[in-house]
Amino acid sequence: MLKAVRYKVKVFKSVLDWSHGMGHVIEEVFIPERCIIFNLADGELHVFKGERERSSVGREEIEVDEDLVNLLEKYLKIKEECKNKVKYLFKR
Repeated sequence: MLKAVRYKVKVFKSVLDWSHGMGHVIEEVFIPERCIIFNLADGELHVFKGERERSSVGREEIEVDEDLVNLLEKYLKIKEECKNKVKYLFKR
């Protein structure tokens, strides 16, 4: 188990939504030891690197299974590899 922080963050679907204050609040998890942040927004998994939690609203310390953390790291690695291969296709 790894220590993590769960908190709430306001997200927006577009700049238009942001400019009109039409966001919604989701829960997000930050794993400091691995600098990983993840959330589910509109049923979609979002995983990215980050140095710190993005909010302190509803902050709660939790533990996350190391198997999940390892999968998230693999996901980030595969996502980066795919991005690099796709970038190559569009360099023509």
